Amino acid sequence: MEVESFINSLHGDLAHRKKELARIKLDIQDSHEEDILEWMARAAAVLTYAHWEGFIKGTSIKYVKFINGQNVPTLTLKSCFQAAVVVSHFKQAEGTSKTGHLAKLLVAMDERRSDSFKVNPHKIIDTEHNLSSTVFLALLESIGLEPLPSFATKVGFIDATLILARNQVAH
Repeated sequence: MEVESFINSLHGDLAHRKKELARIKLDIQDSHEEDILEWMARAAAVLTYAHWEGFIKGTSIKYVKFINGQNVPTLTLKSCFQAAVVVSHFKQAEGTSKTGHLAKLLVAMDERRSDSFKVNPHKIIDTEHNLSSTVFLALLESIGLEPLPSFATKVGFIDATLILARNQVAH
C-alpha cells in the first residue's frame, strides 16, 4: 500500500466516525423529550467510547499492516517491531537456563530479525477492551509512536469522562 492510500484510509475512517458522532449530538440537542434525552445520552457515551477504541485499534492495525507491506528487514525497524517478531522466542526461553536451548533460540531470533518484517497485527495490538490513557500510551509504545504534546491535556477526559461514562452505562 502506498503512503497516500494509507493516509486516505485513515482520514475516511475518521470522517465516518466524526459524522456519526456529530449526528447523535445534533439529535440530542434537537430532542426535547426527557425520557428520550436520557437514553440518547447513555447511547452517546457508549458510542463515543466505541469510536475512540475502534479508531485507535483499527488505525494501529492498519499501520502495522502498512509496515508489513513495505517489505523491509526487521533489523531496520525500531526495537518494538523487532520484539514483535521474536516475542514467541522469549516465551520459549522463559523458565529455562539450559544454554544449549537458549543458544538455539538466539540463532532463531537473529534469523527472524534478518527477514522482512511480517507479524499478525491482531496479536500485537491490544486495547484490553478498556482503552484508558495508560493502555493507549502502551499501545503507542508497542508500535513505535509517541503521543503528541497535547495528549497530556486529554488524559482527564479519556479516563475520568469517556471511560467512566462508558463503564457506568455498559457495566
